[in-house]
Amino acid sequence: MHIRILSSKHLLAATLLAIIGLIVTPTPTQASVPHVVAKCNNDNGATWYDWRPTYTTFTVYFKGFESAFGGLTITKREWNYGDGTGWHTVGAGGTGSCVYYVYGAKTATYRVTADGNTYTDTCSVTVFYVTPDYDLWYFNGEDALNYHEQVTWTANGATTGTFKWDVIAGTAKVNLENDTDSITKTNNNQVGIKSTAASATERDFTIRFTYNSVAVADTSSQVLAPVAYVNSINYGDWGPGFDTTYVMRVEDKVFHDNLPASLEVNEQFGAWQSDYAGHNWGAPTECYWWTYPLGPEQCWDDNYYFQDQNATPTPVNHNDPNAGVKVMHAPQYYRGGSLAICSRYQVKSHKWSIMEHMGRRGGCRSRVRATPPSRGGRQGCEL
Repeated sequence: MHIRILSSKHLLAATLLAIIGLIVTPTPTQASVPHVVAKCNNDNGATWYDWRPTYTTFTVYFKGFESAFGGLTITKREWNYGDGTGWHTVGAGGTGSCVYYVYGAKTATYRVTADGNTYTDTCSVTVFYVTPDYDLWYFNGEDALNYHEQVTWTANGATTGTFKWDVIAGTAKVNLENDTDSITKTNNNQVGIKSTAASATERDFTIRFTYNSVAVADTSSQVLAPVAYVNSINYGDWGPGFDTTYVMRVEDKVFHDNLPASLEVNEQFGAWQSDYAGHNWGAPTECYWWTYPLGPEQCWDDNYYFQDQNATPTPVNHNDPNAGVKVMHAPQYYRGGSLAICSRYQVKSHKWSIMEHMGRRGGCRSRVRATPPSRGGRQGCEL
């Protein structure tokens, strides 16, 4: 047996060769291993992202990228958009799209099958849906009990991150909760919106919502306000005088829908001017009241009555030949949102003429009286 003893010189050379061999031995890298990358965007443009925010019913575009598949045979490309519809086979470009109808965080997966192996990658989508808690109403600073002059919008879909809101149209109609047109909030997906004027048409103000510095959607809405009309006139008589009721109807002035709840209403008269020389009729009482439901509508009754045989001229029944004689007239204003006379939001105005047979239009029950008060007449407002 022969045993060969290596010298220290030979040992050193062998060691160096072993080290060099370790250094130069190639190892697999991401660039050389087959892999896929999943990307998405909102506009099907040239820039693709790992994550995008979007809005329900908006289209999100997806693209799968493939690397180092040389020598492999790809038999299938698929996307699962995370919307519950499962896997969707796509073409060689790896492109797909999805419209999300449910808000929340979604994970989209790109999967490629080649030579019996699968390769996957994911990208993320945050789907939003903005909702108000109530309709927004305007009463010129009044605080109507059953209506909301400030509402809250919620960006459903996420609760963490940076939420930015900007009024980009109709800035005269609304302010945000900080009394400006822009606000940024962290980890708070709600914003308060205040009415500052009534809308003339639907969707005449627009608020842009931006999430984590990416614009998501522009949401348009309107500020509702009431407007009043004469619904019907019920002419009646009270002895030798009159007892006439005007039924007033109130609705919103944008959609002309019936009001959803009872509303405070009040009235005010301007200066009265005489149309009958020497008359001694006093002015009607200014009143206030709540509307009531008449079928699906919100209404109020303006009841006007008077009898006094000593008044000049004498009040008459509604079908009397002298019923059309004018006694006096004044402007009349109906205001909503408050029971206080002279409150700030006007729902109707007109010139009101009192004749020998009829009374004022309005929203409460009051009497027209002679001066001095007629004997035995009914008094004041009945609410």
